[in-house]
Amino acid sequence: MKLSLKAIFAPWLLIIPTFVQAEAVTLTDLSVQHRLASWQHMNNSKSAVIQEYMDMKFGMFIHWGAYANLGGQWQGKEVKGVTEWIMLKGKIPRDVYRKEVVAKFNPTKFDAQEWVRIAKDAGMKYIVITAKHHDGFALYDSSVSDFDIIDASPFKQDIIAELYQAAKKAGIRLGLYYSLGKDWMDGGTSGCGDPVTQEWRQVAQYTTKSEAYIEKQCKRINNYMDPKLVSHQEYLWGKSLPQIKELMEKFPELLLVWFDGTGLISHQDSFSFYQAIYERQPQVIINSRINGHFGTSNWHDFKSMGDNTVPENITLTPWETAGTMNSSWGFRKTDHHWKSSTELLYWLLDVVSKGGNYLLNVGPDSQGVIPLESTQHLAEIGLWLKENQEAIYQTRPWYIAKEGPTSLKIKHKIKSGFPEVSAEDLWFTQKNGAIYVLALKVPSNGKLVIKSFNQDNIQQAITSVSLLGASEPLTFNQTEHSVEVDLPTTLSKNLGYALKVNFN
Repeated sequence: MKLSLKAIFAPWLLIIPTFVQAEAVTLTDLSVQHRLASWQHMNNSKSAVIQEYMDMKFGMFIHWGAYANLGGQWQGKEVKGVTEWIMLKGKIPRDVYRKEVVAKFNPTKFDAQEWVRIAKDAGMKYIVITAKHHDGFALYDSSVSDFDIIDASPFKQDIIAELYQAAKKAGIRLGLYYSLGKDWMDGGTSGCGDPVTQEWRQVAQYTTKSEAYIEKQCKRINNYMDPKLVSHQEYLWGKSLPQIKELMEKFPELLLVWFDGTGLISHQDSFSFYQAIYERQPQVIINSRINGHFGTSNWHDFKSMGDNTVPENITLTPWETAGTMNSSWGFRKTDHHWKSSTELLYWLLDVVSKGGNYLLNVGPDSQGVIPLESTQHLAEIGLWLKENQEAIYQTRPWYIAKEGPTSLKIKHKIKSGFPEVSAEDLWFTQKNGAIYVLALKVPSNGKLVIKSFNQDNIQQAITSVSLLGASEPLTFNQTEHSVEVDLPTTLSKNLGYALKVNFN
């Protein structure tokens, strides 16, 4: 692939499409075309905050709730699956979950300011926390439902309110995760109906997914054992939408809403939620999981990739990968499968070089303490970012994301384990006419060869190469085949480095 010099080196600010300006429309009796025009108007008005979000690059995801009390175990046995699904996977009846799990949730060591400090020291620019997960338990004082931290637990502190204030004070933006259509306490069967009568077949009218896929998803996500006897619409309009409105009014300066667990959400349902947020906080951006498991619509401002999933290629529309540090999102007592700091940095560089944001998860324990392994890794990443932040924040992809022998694909997890990274593995970003070269390992001979900087890709003379964090320029040799850079002999061997390359 050969690009013109102008295409390669012009400051690459991602273009948010300019949509036709549509008049405001009401929620009732809207055609798909009218909803699309209205959504385009709302989405286009958020272009500045979308760019701000894309500049942030690195955020903290917090999965926390009463399920942390169990740590992945129920009645003395390990429950398979991610720990925040233990109510469903452990087949815990609703009343039992309320009395034996939520009523005993008393995280006396919770410290919102400490959580924010950990995120800020790690170089994270925003935090997203589970305001309500699939178990239906809210971490804030809700007037819509008494199944919340104030009314249903002995811990009489509003977690979201305290974190909101702490983040605001520290200059960190806050987003709220909300399980939209899936609520095992109050949500019935997520719109899938009774498995005996197979009412889930009605989903087919909203999606191109096969009936086999729909049936599989309905069986996977639903509390068929002990559902509350309500219709999906009764739940959506009686609890879910009122809580979303409530959150928008309680916390008026949010960055985003991170929907998940959406079950069956029709075209109009998801639009109603999108517009309700816009009417209260027009600059809040919304992720793609508002559209449900079955892909019923396209109302969103940025795409959430699959859990622990990174696209293979550069993606220019706004997107984010949410990733874990070990094998679970919520706290699990026996999960010691921690990724190394090198692997976590690998995925940060891989995501950023392809144009995305990396939302890295922590799962505090039952007392409200973030595990030591998480804080240690975050501290190491923070030190790396302090030195090399210029190559990460506010950058956009170059047209080549990476060169080198290590090519990993991740979809939920790496099947074969994380390999040794080579000194030839290099990632690229760009900003303000400069290209940044990032590496996780220093070559043993101190000479870095950048093969992508050949005459087909680079058609202008390099004027300088500098090491981020150092003051003196580096010596280099530019040929038609590559650029060779002499690295400092004093360069630390820990967690790599970043170079800034300027052009004539």
